[in-house]
Amino acid sequence: MKTKNLRTAIAAVFTLAVFLGARQGALAQFPPRGDDLTQSLGQFNIVINPTFQPLMAGYPGYSASTHILTSPVLYDGATIIGRSDPLHRGSAVDTGGVLVGSAGTSVSDSLLVVEPGGLEPAGTREVHTMVYSLNMVPFGPAGTAVRAGTNATTRPISPGEVESYSGPSGLPANDFPAQSFFDVFVEVDIAGGGGFPGATNLFNTLPLMVQNTNLTSFPPTVVYIHGMSTAVPIKFSTSHPPLWNAGDTFGLLTLAGHGVFQTNSSTGQNTTEAQAQTQLQNTLASTPPAPVEPQYSTWSSATTTANSNTMIFPAKGDDNTTSLGTFVLAVNPAYQPFMSGYPGWNPATKRLTSPLLFDQATLIGRSSPLTVGSSNDMVGVPVGSANTVVSNGMFALIPPLFPSPSNTFEVKTEVRSLNLAGGGGAVRAGTAAPGVRKSVGEVDSLSGPSGDPYWDFPAKSFFDIFVDVDLPAGGGFTSGFTLSNAVPLIVQQNTLTAFPPKVIYVHGNSTAVPVMFTSSGPGYHAGDTFGILLLAGHGVSFNSSNSTDVIQFQQAMQQMPEEPVAPQYANWAPGLFVPFQFTSIVVSNTFMVLNGYTPSSNGFLLVQSSTSLLNSNWNTFGTAPIGSNGAFSAFVPKPNGGTMFYRMLDNSR
Repeated sequence: MKTKNLRTAIAAVFTLAVFLGARQGALAQFPPRGDDLTQSLGQFNIVINPTFQPLMAGYPGYSASTHILTSPVLYDGATIIGRSDPLHRGSAVDTGGVLVGSAGTSVSDSLLVVEPGGLEPAGTREVHTMVYSLNMVPFGPAGTAVRAGTNATTRPISPGEVESYSGPSGLPANDFPAQSFFDVFVEVDIAGGGGFPGATNLFNTLPLMVQNTNLTSFPPTVVYIHGMSTAVPIKFSTSHPPLWNAGDTFGLLTLAGHGVFQTNSSTGQNTTEAQAQTQLQNTLASTPPAPVEPQYSTWSSATTTANSNTMIFPAKGDDNTTSLGTFVLAVNPAYQPFMSGYPGWNPATKRLTSPLLFDQATLIGRSSPLTVGSSNDMVGVPVGSANTVVSNGMFALIPPLFPSPSNTFEVKTEVRSLNLAGGGGAVRAGTAAPGVRKSVGEVDSLSGPSGDPYWDFPAKSFFDIFVDVDLPAGGGFTSGFTLSNAVPLIVQQNTLTAFPPKVIYVHGNSTAVPVMFTSSGPGYHAGDTFGILLLAGHGVSFNSSNSTDVIQFQQAMQQMPEEPVAPQYANWAPGLFVPFQFTSIVVSNTFMVLNGYTPSSNGFLLVQSSTSLLNSNWNTFGTAPIGSNGAFSAFVPKPNGGTMFYRMLDNSR
């Protein structure tokens, strides 16, 4: 027999996909796959192209002074929105596709062109959604309409997601409240009026992203608002000589609202049409219109022009800002006797918490914008005034779900100097930590391959951080010492809106990182592991002299869950979490043995197989006992050609 690690086994001739499927608990608030039948109200504003403004004179809802057309309130009494079974962000079905609604349409992350900032990390419970049927028409005379889903034949899939705010450690019972968004593709009919002859099936090639951040049930009673992007061009689908040709831009959608409500709901959220219309119009009145891009700035005096300083990734340069930081370590039992009386040491939890650390001159370099998958992305680009060449090959670890589609706008980054200090200790990176590996990262637009630079923000960002950690003398340590990490500390943030941002980067999407002594001293040797970094936070543009910044940073850190730990560290401190993981796969001619660890102890795992991830036909063919330390070994048959997927269900959870 021959032993292979997991990466090698997955890349072999046969395909193996293994994941832990937790059983749905009775308290789960996200319901199973199905459809929500609801009522909808909507209204939109369009800035009219100057070419067609003369035709709009006298048109109902058109302002000759602002050149903006406001639609009547539109209504659909039978909107259908499909939803998937609950899943976890970053799982195989999240990236590969999951069945949505009774129509069984597969919706995957790859269908989402634009995503909002502030999405939850991997492991968060979520639901994939799709506007299956939307056909909004006026209460009054017909002619104007907005259609989506199966009613928009040119682009029938308007996908979306609903994400729980409970985060990766959240219980199913805490699925709500949640946030939701859709990438909406529509067909719009504009009735004739004034000098305009009317037009049907106007369409958008860039998605209209609508979002609501406070869902409490399915179906919800909320108003979705166009946001997080510039105004969306609306184009003619057919020609009308000599007035326009197919593909000409009729105008820009600057404000759009979609209110969903129920007049007789089992959730108790019963809303009359009058109440829903008031809610829609109040929300629209308090929502600023989306800015227009500079090439459209003369179309209306009542619009805001997108500012390249805040919406476009800037040219190569440096960001000089302030920083706050803190960290939590689980200390190696070999050194816990030294920790008695050490500042920040908790003898009950076996954890060392740093004081609040501050750096008044953090320096972060950034490259000029480039695109994912380009030659510059592969071979590297100069970053900051130091012109450090940063390429994809320099990243030791990349967070799950971070890679964006080809042609997405991005920026390479480097922590040039970080010297967080406080209480006699420090965390240093970049030039402040001579000899330590470079801390490099990346910022990717959340607009995907839209091709529009004015959608660069919001953006997501990560760094692979390598540090020196200075700890002062205390407890049984008669002199200070320095620690370093050989495995990068991944820190990530998904809500960047400018450079430099004001955000809190948090340690995430990896297991706890070991930190080791850099030199020998009384009772320890260089290379020995002092502890594992369970939690780390870096507040960029936060200042220790600003009490609001300090409170916000500390409150955010208190809400962050600790990172899971590798099995060999499970007994270093109470309450450490060991994630489900595979350590090796042993392959013979007829079977495979999957070895790994699960958070449970004792009990057993159900071992199941299927030929597809897109159906529910999983066959149970065996069990794998769980040892007292969470270790398991599962025997599975080796596939004879084709693709076979395996999963394990933790029967004790």
